[in-house]
Amino acid sequence: MPSCVPLPLLEPCFLVEFPDVAVSHSPSDSQNGVPSKIMDDTDDDWKRQKREIIDKFFYEKVPENLSSGLSSTSACNEVSCIQFAKTISGTDDIAAVDNQGSHSFTVSSPRLGIVVQFRLKPLRLDTIRRANEIYGNLPKPYAESSWTKSAKATVRRLMNNTSLRDTAPELYNVIGSHYPQLHLLDTLPAVLTHHDFASVNILVDDSGHLTGVIDFDEAAVEAFGMCVWGLYECFFGSMDDGKWSFYDVPADDDSGRTIREVLEQTFWESLWTHASPNLYREEAESAVKISLSIEYGER
Repeated sequence: MPSCVPLPLLEPCFLVEFPDVAVSHSPSDSQNGVPSKIMDDTDDDWKRQKREIIDKFFYEKVPENLSSGLSSTSACNEVSCIQFAKTISGTDDIAAVDNQGSHSFTVSSPRLGIVVQFRLKPLRLDTIRRANEIYGNLPKPYAESSWTKSAKATVRRLMNNTSLRDTAPELYNVIGSHYPQLHLLDTLPAVLTHHDFASVNILVDDSGHLTGVIDFDEAAVEAFGMCVWGLYECFFGSMDDGKWSFYDVPADDDSGRTIREVLEQTFWESLWTHASPNLYREEAESAVKISLSIEYGER
């Protein structure tokens, strides 16, 4: 039998642990009784990708992680996980969500607003707790493995990448221009940073209002601004026929700007309007953009 471990700061969530496979279970966030849903794109490409991710999880990653030696087809497969989720949730209204993580399998009940996630490894509860404390104390110093600590090495590696220089000279020049300014990272506050701040990890209700952010278990303390790359990658452009591009069509506001430029300016103006009064835009703007570039380079 699996063991149920309470998560005090996420009640009424609980964690169900199997040998080398973990399941997290919780009601999803909601507003006015409307369950949150993961922002997703339901076109054919996304559906194919969803199936590929699920198959890879059960036929490659699960067998590699099960210490019992049981095969995924006989002990832990998609059908058995869905059935288990139905049993612990007390409902047959269970189906795989549209956007799957690469190291987990997630199902939900839209009617009950419940999410059940089957994980290769248990959640890092220490990080989850830190994410829920809303920075009650000063964050811990940067870990040696943090992207902030490794910023100089990252930029140096990219500058030595001749393929990058030849295929993307504009990007290469931007990276090179940041190297002399890396010391500015030390002027930014250290904050708990989501390392995968993408649309698949953002929860909204039916009116589009934000209700939560998930997948904090890989978060780490970094210089402020290192998760902003997700906005550029997920909200300022889109994937079409396997090629990603910005929303560079004209905006319908007689300003002569593109849709991307309108979104980008709106974001930065809102960020600095709502940032801590101790963070002065004139002093921090360059440092934040360097922080953004370092995070994107790590991707």
